[in-house]
Amino acid sequence: MTKKEVTFREVPAVRKAVAILQLLSKESESMGVNTISKKLGLIPSTCLHILRVLASEGLVAVEAETKRYSLDVGILSLARSLLRGNELAGVLEPELDRLSRKYNVSMIAEKVIDIEHSVVIAVCYCSGTMRLNVEVGSRFPTLVSAAGRCFAAFGGVSEDDSTEHFPRLRWNHAPTIKEWKKQIEDTKKQGYAVDKAQYISGHMVVAVPIIERSLMTYCIAAVSDVTRIKKIEKSLVKDILQVIEHLNL
Repeated sequence: MTKKEVTFREVPAVRKAVAILQLLSKESESMGVNTISKKLGLIPSTCLHILRVLASEGLVAVEAETKRYSLDVGILSLARSLLRGNELAGVLEPELDRLSRKYNVSMIAEKVIDIEHSVVIAVCYCSGTMRLNVEVGSRFPTLVSAAGRCFAAFGGVSEDDSTEHFPRLRWNHAPTIKEWKKQIEDTKKQGYAVDKAQYISGHMVVAVPIIERSLMTYCIAAVSDVTRIKKIEKSLVKDILQVIEHLNL
């Protein structure tokens, strides 16, 4: 018996609006219509009409003099509503802060959306010199780094699907597909994953999956320099597992 495929009607205007919002979220400066349309391959007039609708809803703001666009505070209200509904983020934040201080590592909690995207729901930075370019709401490929190996091992995804997505992933020093599959098998055996400077140069990532109904839905990761993580790996993983055990899932 084959799984029934889920089909949906394509809505180009919605995809274009989402693409515009995602682009503006990644830029530190406001952007003009022509720049936005060129980056996204949109017709300028179409881009302008969508921006005007987004502005009317308070999702983007336009500078009166320069006619340049940026995200507006309406986005924050949407994000706050989401995070208020995610009780897990509120529970995890003090625990991540405690572990960050105890081990002097950056701690991240992420929610899996699907095989392509995950979103950060909580983050605590260490006092070291490294500053991750990550904040609550940041999105990144689900299968990348140590968290990605956890998803490939415990996310219920087939080997064919994960292999298909592998070439699209971006690394600092990418593993070969053979190495990656071996790392996934190691993750299955030990219950957590490590990334030794393959995703972030000079830094090691340790990730522990949060399992619900036999599938990974969230993940907790720790990031610091390779030398530090190697010294504390076992103790750190033990503490993360204890945090997960006390969650009311």
